[in-house]
Amino acid sequence: MAALKALKLLPTLALLPHAATSTNTADHCFADSSNTFHVWIDPYASELGSWKFLECGDTAMPILAIEKGVTYTFEQFDASDWYHPLAFGTEPDDDADDLSTFYMNGVQIDEDDYEAGFVVAREALLGASGQSQDEDEGEGDEEEDNNEDRRRLQAAAGYSVTLTVTDEEGDAEEDADEDRRLQADGDFFYMCNVHNYMAGRIKVYEDGVPLHGEDTPSLLKEPDVVSEYDKSCGTVGVGDYTRSSGKCPADAFICTEGDETPEQLLFGECMYALDCHMNYNMKSILANSDPIVTFIHQMIPHHVNAVNMAKALLKTDTLDSSDEGDREMEHMMWAIINGQNFQIHQMQDYLAEKSYAESDVCEPDAGFPSLAPSPSPGSPTLSPAPAPMAAPVAALTPPPAAAAAKSAPAASSSSSAGGSDTITTTASGNIIATICVVAAVFIVGAFVAGRRSAQVAGKDPAPASAPPYETSEV
Repeated sequence: MAALKALKLLPTLALLPHAATSTNTADHCFADSSNTFHVWIDPYASELGSWKFLECGDTAMPILAIEKGVTYTFEQFDASDWYHPLAFGTEPDDDADDLSTFYMNGVQIDEDDYEAGFVVAREALLGASGQSQDEDEGEGDEEEDNNEDRRRLQAAAGYSVTLTVTDEEGDAEEDADEDRRLQADGDFFYMCNVHNYMAGRIKVYEDGVPLHGEDTPSLLKEPDVVSEYDKSCGTVGVGDYTRSSGKCPADAFICTEGDETPEQLLFGECMYALDCHMNYNMKSILANSDPIVTFIHQMIPHHVNAVNMAKALLKTDTLDSSDEGDREMEHMMWAIINGQNFQIHQMQDYLAEKSYAESDVCEPDAGFPSLAPSPSPGSPTLSPAPAPMAAPVAALTPPPAAAAAKSAPAASSSSSAGGSDTITTTASGNIIATICVVAAVFIVGAFVAGRRSAQVAGKDPAPASAPPYETSEV
């Protein structure tokens, strides 16, 4: 399917292949007694999510073992497989069109239809399954249904792929089956035909022994190592951005009121860490040559944050599949994870193709100057206005509201020392106090001006059409 294959972009040039290593047969995973692998996606196992197989336990991206000449079936019946059509190839980043046979509910289909089934809209899925849109939607809202059931419809369609590896070279004109046979030269790979870097290794066996002892060709990216903190949150890469990291000391992304449950507090801390990760990594050095680069340097962490937020919510396991609204929200979370991860790949590949770094973060201690503001037509100067000089009435006691405002920072700072999530500083207190004093000066000035105007009006009334306080002199 040409359109979908265009989605799978070239690998990022910055990711270099890893050196080949000797295989450990004890780590290889074998199919069940019917030569079937049952495929699903664990969204928490890596940034993109990782392939897992029921036959391989909880191992992410396991090394699969298949016997030469035997046909194996890979069933993608799980809803987590949505947006992840399985493909195979002799390279970890390039699927081979003639290597697999594709099925829907046991009926052979072509690769284009198979791939489309994992990403297309609801109507196409229903049509492919022989069910009309009208039959399924009943009296429900069509747009609502479109967003609700796509993953489950894909799972119910019974998509599967078969793989047979032999050392015979096929002839497409004589035998379509032989055309899918490739010479068993090196390892094979299973991969996603939409997302980059989701390739796992397949070792080909003959008479119970691997044909190749070395792991070649090399993977472009080894599976992510997820920290214990990220495992507790369902996220990836935010474990170094917790409150204790000190990377976002002046930001209160999450505030609490004191009545939260331990589960709520855990979720709040996870949200703080992932927000800090985004905030920290969006602080980018302005690219001189291409504004698109600066846009991407900020948008990638923004997208990563959206993906991590969706994963964190799914990890709480609070969405009830029996509730219509929760089902829609669950579908939205998966759409964010799959869609924005793909967009991250698009942006990464743009940078790689033009030889730009994937990120260019302004480290706080690097000494980079901030971007100076430029005058605009509506603002001839953006220089800060001089602070008002103390007026004779500066000694007036501020009104109760101003006094309360002046005392608020001190109380807030005390609360922060006691564990409050809201972070305040002495600088913010000084600013508030200054504003209050200035406001008091203006209020008193307006009052004096009003009294003088009233006195003048008593002596020489102004015309009825003149607005009050028309003169500017006090």
